[in-house]
Amino acid sequence: MGEGYLAESNSLLDGNNITLPNFITSIRILLVAVFSLTLLAFDARVAAVVVLMGIGITDFLDGFLARRLGQVSNLGKLLDPVADRLAILVCVSTLAATSFMPLPLAVVVLARELLISISAVAMMLKKMKLVEVSFLGKAATFGLYLSLPLFLFGYGNSGFANVTTTTGEVLATVSVIGMFIATFNYAREVFVRK
Repeated sequence: MGEGYLAESNSLLDGNNITLPNFITSIRILLVAVFSLTLLAFDARVAAVVVLMGIGITDFLDGFLARRLGQVSNLGKLLDPVADRLAILVCVSTLAATSFMPLPLAVVVLARELLISISAVAMMLKKMKLVEVSFLGKAATFGLYLSLPLFLFGYGNSGFANVTTTTGEVLATVSVIGMFIATFNYAREVFVRK
């Protein structure tokens, strides 16, 4: 197999890696911490939803700008998936810890993230290039992101809250199923390769 993607650059901190997309990815990582703090320390649901929107927007922008500006870098290839995993792990854990998201659903999502992380580490150890994220994987992750604000808006016993929570649960469940299918394909790609 070819050399790992990290071996394609002399350093992750060289000038080619100091780019606008990587800066935006770094902002996303900071926003993840802000989201957790907003709920755990201040119980501010509206602010948390705004922060979630910021996480989603930066997730789209960094990849879009990297391709549009020709600023795809090795640091970005490493940083972006790390930011994605961190966003899902922290946001889902925070929602579960604050009882906004059902614990069983959160455990399933976190188990999937663990599986994908193990696959990524296995690929690095085998010095393989990372598998491109499939359309199904992207769509499922997007669906999960969309479901998270619904859990925040659905808190309470009103009819609106019940409908919102149920919608969030259905959307998250369908997304998780899609994510597991994508993860299975991803893991098969890793462990079947010689």
